[in-house]
Amino acid sequence: MKSLTLTLIFLATVCVSSAFAEPITLTFSELTPRFAHGVSIGGVSFGFSINGAASPDAIYNSTAAGNTRFIRGSALEGSVDGALTLNFTQATSVLSFGVALDSFNTLAPGFTVRLFDSSLNLIGTYNVTTVSTLSFTEGFFQYGGVPVARAVITFSSAIAGGRFALDNLTFNAIPEPASLLLLGSGVAGLIGLGRRRSSQRKS
Repeated sequence: MKSLTLTLIFLATVCVSSAFAEPITLTFSELTPRFAHGVSIGGVSFGFSINGAASPDAIYNSTAAGNTRFIRGSALEGSVDGALTLNFTQATSVLSFGVALDSFNTLAPGFTVRLFDSSLNLIGTYNVTTVSTLSFTEGFFQYGGVPVARAVITFSSAIAGGRFALDNLTFNAIPEPASLLLLGSGVAGLIGLGRRRSSQRKS
């Protein structure tokens, strides 16, 4: 009986840990260079638009930005005149990334992030100051809280015609309520099976 209980606890632990995904970090070297608009990878889909129209002026796996504090090697690089949209397959409770902009100035804000929940209701708007370096102005965005289904990133109008680079996109997919319900049913079923077998052995 004891070994059966331990087995059930082990199986339940495995099921629960597998339901909560580890954080995923995209370094933008996962694919060969291509237009970012329409790319789907690792649980996130990218959209890029200028004046509301889909645009090819953002590249997944571009090395144009070089290396900065927050940008290392490959990055998602594009026009600051556009808006970058991230749609997550499953809502994420954490989100972070670095951004470098084609400017020598400290910008407040350098970029703005709008976050939306699964019903596409606005969670919040976050303005991020970018700090001047020798070759770029850059900043880091980090969020933890209400699960996010969509993020829209726009860039400072002070550098119209310039470029941005985004790197090290980290997010943590969490299971949907239906997945948790299914997981709970499965664990309950395992426990019920164990109890039934135990009572059969006693009779």
